[in-house]
Amino acid sequence: MLETQSIARRMQLTFIEQWTRGPGEAVLLSRELTGEDTFAVLLPDDVVPSVDHWRDLQALSRETGAPSLCVRKVPVAEAPRFGMAVCELFSGRLRVRELVEKPPAGHTRSNLSIFGRYVVTQPVLDALADRLARTTGELQLTEGYAALTDGVPGVFALEFSADSYDCGTPQEFARATTRYAAWSDVGRLAEVP
Repeated sequence: MLETQSIARRMQLTFIEQWTRGPGEAVLLSRELTGEDTFAVLLPDDVVPSVDHWRDLQALSRETGAPSLCVRKVPVAEAPRFGMAVCELFSGRLRVRELVEKPPAGHTRSNLSIFGRYVVTQPVLDALADRLARTTGELQLTEGYAALTDGVPGVFALEFSADSYDCGTPQEFARATTRYAAWSDVGRLAEVP
């Protein structure tokens, strides 16, 4: 809890309202705020009580020179709820070969779902901008990554297996709320400015 409070004190949050164009456009808008060609994206419906995966994900991106994302194993029957990644081992790492956003039931070739943690790079932003200019529909963040899977350096994934909460369902949202409520201590929280 103390590490979380320390991080919270150093954070500067800016919220970007996502209109109807999807999370890909929201990421493009965030670049205008960061001014950076490489930055991290955290989707808030995947709640994680640790930060180790961020260090590992950033290290993977630095080592490979590629955009990276987290994946986790899910039952194949749940694939229609998630973006799914087909990966293969490449020099001891998971290289992403295909990304499919919410495939229909029975149409996935993987049990690895995309977990809401990404290191976005300039090529991802370029691919998103190109796709946004050519579509009037929703733009998924995965479309920027999918455009790069066949190129060099490609896209790499880090398998996430630590404790987490998928707040995309009412049951998991309730479970996450209960877990974090149990961690909180009213006296300690009152001390945080």
